[in-house]
Amino acid sequence: MNKINKEETIEWLNTNGKDFIGGTCEWISINSNEGREDVSDNYYLELITDETFIIRNRQYWEGRSVTEYYKEVSFKSILYQDVSTITIEVNKDCPEISYFVIKTEKTEPYKYWRISNGSKVEMSNNSTNLRINYYKDNEENAKRVLKAIMHLAKLSGAKENKQTF
Repeated sequence: MNKINKEETIEWLNTNGKDFIGGTCEWISINSNEGREDVSDNYYLELITDETFIIRNRQYWEGRSVTEYYKEVSFKSILYQDVSTITIEVNKDCPEISYFVIKTEKTEPYKYWRISNGSKVEMSNNSTNLRINYYKDNEENAKRVLKAIMHLAKLSGAKENKQTF
């Protein structure tokens, strides 16, 4: 059997995989200070290299500016596990969007950044979970992308997610 290497997996993700992950979600926010606002969330698997990928969320709040969130993830930081055992949750604001909850190694807080009104702000998050969004009706193709991501994690030396119970 011919094993698929890192370069071939990255090429497949860049050619096909990015089309299967992400999605656009329109929802309404009710805030006591701001009132009712229409919100548009756009999720992307933005960039893939042999070491990292970027998850991008572009959010537009009606009457306000666009805010973009970028989270850079190392393939090595992902805790490798079989795709069939990964938790799937539904986006509470957008039921047509689901996401995979991927466990990551807790080494240091995740660094990510936000760009709003042209200003870049560095942020951090202590979560060891990573969310990869997709359209619920495209789950089988999204699982193909997840399988490729897990394959790259394994090739990058990721540890296994050992679940005792």
